[in-house]
Amino acid sequence: MKIAAACVLLAFAGLAHGQRADCPRLDAPLPNRPPGEPPPLLPPVSFPQRLEDGVKPPRSHELSRDEAPAAAMKEWDRRVAKQRANDWLDEGEEGHVAMVARASRTARLSPPPPELASAASDMALSPLKSWTYLGFAPAGAHHLRRYWRAVDGSIIEMEELDLEATGGAVITLPGMDNARVNQHPATMSGLRSPSGCIESSLAWYDQRKSYTLRLVGPIELQRQRAVLMEVAQSIAPR
Repeated sequence: MKIAAACVLLAFAGLAHGQRADCPRLDAPLPNRPPGEPPPLLPPVSFPQRLEDGVKPPRSHELSRDEAPAAAMKEWDRRVAKQRANDWLDEGEEGHVAMVARASRTARLSPPPPELASAASDMALSPLKSWTYLGFAPAGAHHLRRYWRAVDGSIIEMEELDLEATGGAVITLPGMDNARVNQHPATMSGLRSPSGCIESSLAWYDQRKSYTLRLVGPIELQRQRAVLMEVAQSIAPR
């Protein structure tokens, strides 16, 4: 499994968004398309078919503006300006915002198996130790999602991918990092449904792994983002 993840790093502003007590809406229909617009370009990166001796995969890095077509970057700059005006929240369907909570209901209530151990961060010092562990879901080779629930009903999904084991890399668009998780550039973004329910997300990477935290529940946007940053800083290498 050879993976190149093009992550959009978006600036972060912390305006308060109160939410309904029943967020996310689990009765919402499943969406039939991804939220938001597709990226205006894909990273110009090729991956080896096999990681043989002496063959190295590309390193995770930020794409330079010189590597991207001018027309694509102009379109990307337009989208960033639009997101800035929307507090870095994409518009999504109710079903998009409910996906984390739905996935948590089918998680396997046990520790991850040995074949996924390389993707699983040690959570012993994480704030999530006071949350209820709901289980894990395999997402592919060396690719793992785990779930926790807070007393207030909020649910966190933690997704991790072992880039070293898969020969993958994260290639980000230039200048879009909006936060830092310890020394790592990060994305703080989210989705907002028509009813006002919000999914907040925080993504970052190092040369070994990529990480994405997603949080849904009734707490306001500012608090969601603060919780995600607290969890991220407890597990990211310093």
